Amino acid sequence: MTPFAAKTHHHVEVFTLSVWYSPSDMEILIPAYNYPSPGGQFWERLIQSAQFVRITAIVNPGSGPGTTQDANYQTMITRLVQHNIRTIGYVSTSWANRSMHDVKIDIDRWLALYPAIQGFFFDELTADSSAEHLQYYAELREYVRQRGEKLYIVGNPGCCTTEHYCNLVDQIVLFEQHEGFQSFSVPHWASKLTGGFGILRYACADKREMFNTVRAAANSGAKSIYVTDRGAHGSNPWAELPTYWDDFVQAIREPARMVRTMKAKKRKCIVQ
Repeated sequence: MTPFAAKTHHHVEVFTLSVWYSPSDMEILIPAYNYPSPGGQFWERLIQSAQFVRITAIVNPGSGPGTTQDANYQTMITRLVQHNIRTIGYVSTSWANRSMHDVKIDIDRWLALYPAIQGFFFDELTADSSAEHLQYYAELREYVRQRGEKLYIVGNPGCCTTEHYCNLVDQIVLFEQHEGFQSFSVPHWASKLTGGFGILRYACADKREMFNTVRAAANSGAKSIYVTDRGAHGSNPWAELPTYWDDFVQAIREPARMVRTMKAKKRKCIVQ
């Protein structure tokens, strides 16, 4: 479906706009892997943006919670939660190769060191139907639920996985790449996820392509998204906000206005 239809009458170009999603339907899921130094603009801009859009921030002191509390992280996590930013802690599962004991230690350390944490981001989630792998994540889910029924779980295989994971996490990241989004297709079972599915696209340098990605993700039913121009040539895509951060927030907040603005930059209406 094409969102624009152009009609010409008396040399006047009239663009009719069809918007079939609401900005409130999606939120930002941001890997916030930037050290929270006091006054750091990464965090201040993130907090400011929470006035306009819903945000889930993944925090990561040291490939997980670390072994001791970092006062700056403690302060920032508290601030994020106070500003209604859902804040979840990074936990590596290494495609079910990491020992269950070590993963559970990370979960307990997150809750002990940073008690304001609201859930977990299980990275390197498996994407197969192995009974052993499914049992691994089922045990982790039960472990988390025992520590708090409202703790939110995001799983990240970074690609399409199988329906079996729907009951093991709240949300699944089905795309984490810098290219290939045009061929991404949503599996039929995605609607069964209680928290929907997420999209993480990096090294997306063009602002128009960023907007097209947001629009396509929303039309596919995505619950969350993050698009950044960082990450080209092997650099860390999550260390800084995208250079078009404000436009990205606006694309989530007011998609209709963004469409009109960006379309106007390419075409002019001539009235005689």
